[in-house]
Amino acid sequence: MESNQQQDGNMIQIPVQFTKVNLLADRSVSILLHTNNEINNEDLIELLDHRGLLGWMLFKEDKEIDIDEVPKEQSGITKKSIGQKERKAYFVEFTLKGGEKEDFNVWYDKFREARLEKKLQQINELQ
Repeated sequence: MESNQQQDGNMIQIPVQFTKVNLLADRSVSILLHTNNEINNEDLIELLDHRGLLGWMLFKEDKEIDIDEVPKEQSGITKKSIGQKERKAYFVEFTLKGGEKEDFNVWYDKFREARLEKKLQQINELQ
């Protein structure tokens, strides 16, 4: 199997088959792919080098992808969403103030519910 890499080494192209797609709670998806052929050592190393990185995934049925078809802009994704970062910040604050990590989910749900109620009141006042 031959990989097709850009000169800067940031792209790899390997024939794959979609085998499973799962919808996640945050409306993102988890995608499982399988190679249909044995993979050579160079491609395996390249795949392992890409593990954990963020970027584009392009799929074109049974054809190679032309480099001109690859979007030039950055993907705009980050490792963690704003909501995940915010939740982590509140978790750190909660534990630093003496909260037990087992109690955080209950506290966080109540906190978000109170914040939502306050926002809804503000909206009602604007109407």
